[in-house]
Amino acid sequence: MKRLGKYFEFATTLLKQTVQERKFRYGTTVLKYMYQPCKGSDRLLVVFSACTRAGIPARYNYMRTLKDVPVNRLFILDDFGEDRRGGYYLGAYPEFEMEQATKALIDSFLKRPEIKKVCFGGSSKGGWAALNFGVQYAGRGVGAEIIAGAPQFWLGRYLTAPANEMTLRGIENGRDRDEVAQALDAHLRDNIRTNADTAGQKVFIHYSTEEHTYTDHIHDLLELLHKERYTVIEDVQSYREHGDVSLYFPKFFVSSVDAILVE
Repeated sequence: MKRLGKYFEFATTLLKQTVQERKFRYGTTVLKYMYQPCKGSDRLLVVFSACTRAGIPARYNYMRTLKDVPVNRLFILDDFGEDRRGGYYLGAYPEFEMEQATKALIDSFLKRPEIKKVCFGGSSKGGWAALNFGVQYAGRGVGAEIIAGAPQFWLGRYLTAPANEMTLRGIENGRDRDEVAQALDAHLRDNIRTNADTAGQKVFIHYSTEEHTYTDHIHDLLELLHKERYTVIEDVQSYREHGDVSLYFPKFFVSSVDAILVE
């Protein structure tokens, strides 16, 4: 039943995309996004897209999941690269112009008078992005809570796997692969450390201890977040396939947003 709902969400998202999708230009980067306002809400929820299987371009996620949540919703698509599966909202090394573009797009919405606060969410690739941008917005007086489902942490190690060859090739931009992989591994770690002076920032994180992402990434991520005194709220499951995050994360995503809204 959960899988049926997933396919239905994909179909309805495609229909909305033809009407709601807009483009944001920054330098040489063009970001695609969809914005769904919610009357009476002063909070912006930024939702990042997850990984897709090889051969399938990136797509928007969790639109149906969040349709009844009373918050302004900004869905940003990451279809960077020759296969359009994305570049982790970073883009080409070393400038990472896509990261700058994404922040500029978010900032443009935060300038709107009706929006006072922001939170970030997504799973897998989108979870990594939610963490990466969320910690950078901490301390700016806009809330900046993070909701992440089964995110990667050591991005360089993850992208050097053969299945991710094309994604890494797009990011490395002709540079030395070892140099780029080291920079990618350090990127989120360093942002978490740099912004740790805002200790107490809330990170809602969903994961399964039975799939490889926990051992390869999340164990170390949690250790760092606790060490740097972030407030971590965990949802622990026991599914075995990383792809099943899309079946288990939605409920936690909605309940976490609800918890933020009542604070």
